[in-house]
Amino acid sequence: MRLSASKQAVCEAVAAFPQGVGIDAIADTLPNIARRTLQRLLGELVESGQLARAGKGRATVYSHVAAPDT
Repeated sequence: MRLSASKQAVCEAVAAFPQGVGIDAIADTLPNIARRTLQRLLGELVESGQLARAGKGRATVYSHVAAPDT
């Protein structure tokens, strides 16, 4: 599955933080993406299995999911 440029940028930003990262740090890394759009993209990436989400509300942390070996 090919990701859009915005989704790819979000995945790369999250992957730069191996311990996981909150939306504020992701937004700081990607100032060209509106916060609401970022929230939507993160949700779509979690649903598709590209990212993992842990925590609730302000404590939510996103982390990159390693691709399975083929």
